[in-house]
Amino acid sequence: MKVQLGSRSKFRSLLVSTILLTGIIAAAASFDRRVSIYSGPIADRLDGSLSNVFVPKNFSFPVLPILAKSIFDGYEVEENVHFETTAPGEITFTFNGYGNPQRPFPGYVGPWQLGPVRISGSGVVRASDGRLLRGGGISHSDNLRSGRYRNHRTNWRVVRGLGVDSKDGVTELRLLIQVTSSNYPRICPVGTQGVLTLTDDNRRLSNRETRDGIRMEAPNPAATAPDGGAACRTHVHGMNNQNYSWTDPRFGGPRGGIFAVVNIRVEPPPVTCNIVGRWRQTTPGVSTSIWTFTHLSGNRYRAVETGSGNATGTAVLTGNQLRLDASTRTLAGYYIWTIGPNCNVGNGRLVFTRGPRGTHTSSITSVDPPRIPGPGNPSRYTKYANTGIDASFDVNYVFRNITLSNCTAECDKYSWCRAFEYLPNRSHCYLYRTTTRKAKNGVEAYIKR
Repeated sequence: MKVQLGSRSKFRSLLVSTILLTGIIAAAASFDRRVSIYSGPIADRLDGSLSNVFVPKNFSFPVLPILAKSIFDGYEVEENVHFETTAPGEITFTFNGYGNPQRPFPGYVGPWQLGPVRISGSGVVRASDGRLLRGGGISHSDNLRSGRYRNHRTNWRVVRGLGVDSKDGVTELRLLIQVTSSNYPRICPVGTQGVLTLTDDNRRLSNRETRDGIRMEAPNPAATAPDGGAACRTHVHGMNNQNYSWTDPRFGGPRGGIFAVVNIRVEPPPVTCNIVGRWRQTTPGVSTSIWTFTHLSGNRYRAVETGSGNATGTAVLTGNQLRLDASTRTLAGYYIWTIGPNCNVGNGRLVFTRGPRGTHTSSITSVDPPRIPGPGNPSRYTKYANTGIDASFDVNYVFRNITLSNCTAECDKYSWCRAFEYLPNRSHCYLYRTTTRKAKNGVEAYIKR
């Protein structure tokens, strides 16, 4: 199954403020392992001369989504990009960036900084620990106009994710990356590491392009190349979709002299508890009441309070963290509880957003027996080989890399689930509300008895 990750074109222009830094780092302490690493002068020996390069302190380096090769050969932008649906708890990223500085710009020292730069890559990392699950290859090239190192080509690979942050529709992903091949190993040896920061931001600039961005910093952590300079020192770039007078063409965007296209999709982590039923919340000094949760879709639940203010709201279970946003006519606020491994007790806080102010310690305890997902019993179902369910599936109830018994357990969790399809060759599971069958090779249909 293929699912489009976004209806908008993600090969958008990215702020590609590309600054090529070829230098010996004056001090390893000038590296900030998080965002802006080069915040002052960088000295480098280039063609026998010593030059000072200054990189703006807040220079932006967001990561780009992968772009078709043709984007670099005539700037033909692929408009519709499809990716396979990821499993819960995974982060899918693609990026593509380009910058073609042809005239002196702020921080310019010499013509060795001019010429097109390209970078692209894609992959999937696990949200919980940053582990690379699929893909992770990155292609990078510097076609410098002059200097010793023209047509510099390197390949990198994601080592692991360093963290993701999503707020107000802007998602930033940081990746630790490492050189796997280089045609100039004297200045960029295999094994050198760097940090790539990708920003997926659909807000528009004045030129109507997105605010996507790519930032690449290397080496990070600090490392020395065989020639005595900083390893991979030419690979410090910032790309976005702004208009700049020093690029060719002199505007940003996919057909301009600089761009960044980033696509990041964050899937919520798997739900480990089934919270359907009644729970008693206790917030000392505020109230005690019973909340009843009924399933809506995915990890969302309708919440109705009995007692206290008789509030209503929506609860979202992300991993083992339960957030409940609720309100009455006069009050509004949210609870956040962390549910324990036995799925029957949670601790957290209540925050008021309307009415009384303040944050209060809160706990929640299951009144009904907890439901912990576990292996199900397929014998409770009637199996039909080479048969599928004749209905559309809900993407919120599609599971990958799952065993038959766990697929059964997923269907058992929901009273509305009357049947499921299981693909034994791919370990895929689809839950359904209907039992109407149809012929389907390679698929097993299981109908509740």
